[in-house]
Amino acid sequence: MPAGWTRREILEAGRNGTDKTTVFVHENDDCTSFTHPLPITNAMPEPNLINTPAYLSCQTTIANFYPATVLKQSGEGYRSYFGISKISVFDDKRFKHGPLDGKACSILVLQQANGAFAGLLRLMTNSQEVSNITSVELAAISRGSVNAWAIGGSLEWQAFQGGLVTYHDGSTDRYLKYDQEWPNERGENAFLFDVQMAFEEHTAEDKPLGPEFHATMTAIKQQSSPSSSWFNARNTFFSREVCFQRRGGEFSKELNGTLVGLWRQHVWNRDEKDHNPLCEFYNVLWIERKGGIAYRKACGWVPKHIWEAHATGLVPIKLG
Repeated sequence: MPAGWTRREILEAGRNGTDKTTVFVHENDDCTSFTHPLPITNAMPEPNLINTPAYLSCQTTIANFYPATVLKQSGEGYRSYFGISKISVFDDKRFKHGPLDGKACSILVLQQANGAFAGLLRLMTNSQEVSNITSVELAAISRGSVNAWAIGGSLEWQAFQGGLVTYHDGSTDRYLKYDQEWPNERGENAFLFDVQMAFEEHTAEDKPLGPEFHATMTAIKQQSSPSSSWFNARNTFFSREVCFQRRGGEFSKELNGTLVGLWRQHVWNRDEKDHNPLCEFYNVLWIERKGGIAYRKACGWVPKHIWEAHATGLVPIKLG
């Protein structure tokens, strides 16, 4: 008999009177009886401790880009409505699309050396620190792909494209307003891009955006008045539309061979199947190196063609 068990006989009423039944009890619980004794050890097993390393080591590709501007939440609002027949479990705060308590992260807009768009990062640090940084080192962690509509509906792209993020919360439509911090003329170049332009191969080419882009935008703003059709040029979010419309009539010859010229030609030739193309990208971490260890400062994505045109590696890296 296994150690710790004791045999007992108990009396039970049966058809033929009183019957004896054999049961077994264990010293750790003598109030519970069992039909069979089971081997039980009283010794606690030695804990199987796993030595978890403090760092994650790998080999990956590295690239450097430049900060264009920081988009930071500047306000919020909502619109409520009634008549809902049922509420989905996904309206719970744990599942809803928007940020909790209306507090959204800031977005860092990246650009290439020629000023072209390079990607978007969700910041986890004070945006004021970013304004003093001239270059951002990124490490690739994975690849991904979604269609253009999905990219366009993401928080970071909504903030980039129009400065307004909208999401649904139960019976309320909420919106978050974003403004730029420390915008500069060079940073405005990144806002020339829509979703499809950002993921085209031309975007990664080392060509000028257009002839005297800064001078042209400055001239447009100087000519603007409250009643002018170019008044929206004062807002960086409208720079792309203004540049395309204005340059179409007056600067079409000067655009030949530039990225803006290539984009304009491609936009005009798009058919229906191009309206929701597949967008391939690299998920990246903005890293800061200290004592040979790379620490994460932000995460985001860079379009595939842009990353592969600028990345170097494979490079060994140790993440802390």
